[in-house]
Amino acid sequence: MDYQLIIDSFNEELSQIQKKSKEIESEAIKVLSMSKEYLVKLKKNYYLDKDKSVLKRTRFFRYLKPNITQHIYFYKKVRNFELELLGKSASKANKIYAKQLKKIDKFYDKHKEFVFDLRYNPDKVDELYFTGKRLMATKNEKYVKSISYDFYECSYSGIYAESLAIEKFKSYLYKRQHQKQFEKIQIANLEVKHPWTASTTDIVELAYALYYSKAINNGDTTIKEIIQALSAAFHVKLPKNYYQTIDDIKNRKDLTKFINKLEFALKNNL
Repeated sequence: MDYQLIIDSFNEELSQIQKKSKEIESEAIKVLSMSKEYLVKLKKNYYLDKDKSVLKRTRFFRYLKPNITQHIYFYKKVRNFELELLGKSASKANKIYAKQLKKIDKFYDKHKEFVFDLRYNPDKVDELYFTGKRLMATKNEKYVKSISYDFYECSYSGIYAESLAIEKFKSYLYKRQHQKQFEKIQIANLEVKHPWTASTTDIVELAYALYYSKAINNGDTTIKEIIQALSAAFHVKLPKNYYQTIDDIKNRKDLTKFINKLEFALKNNL
């Protein structure tokens, strides 16, 4: 079964569970069970795949596996949190919320270098953490032997998935604390920030490509509007002199450096 078919099928079933479930506890149980089944399918597919090139390993550990495992981390956190909250008084509930936030802080303290690289060194992240090479830069193994299959698991794949889950869980905690009685939180609609992790020059290049291609509103928009929209969507503060940035892009040897990178990523991952 093709990787993308597995992911698409998983996303469809996840969406159906989220729409039909009336209580978050039952939703968590169903999603956890379903996610584990799909994770087995995905790992089996990887195990049987004869192509274990660096590109394929990176794609699996960085993009495919976390697509499923982030939901396992998230719903485990939600289920455990709701169990702990059950029947507690308001004062004890506030302590439980505070404890959850402390756990989140500990996660980021423990993995701050990795999280920093994810956000500020995106070009180096794949090579440093997700190639699946059997490297041991510290006492802890980056890549550990899979229990079920004869290949090495990338431990950072799990850390990355958990970081995605934590961002959603923070939003869940906030809504849960301020929700009305008996109101069910719609997990699919949780607000999660997706920060831009490429460079500001890259996003300016993308903005001008969208502008000159008339891809937005048939060209009836300004470059300023596109810049502002991308800035808001990806939570990135762009320089006010982005006109100077495009001049710098025009003068460099590789005019479409970021667009070429997007093209290469698409061709090698489909």
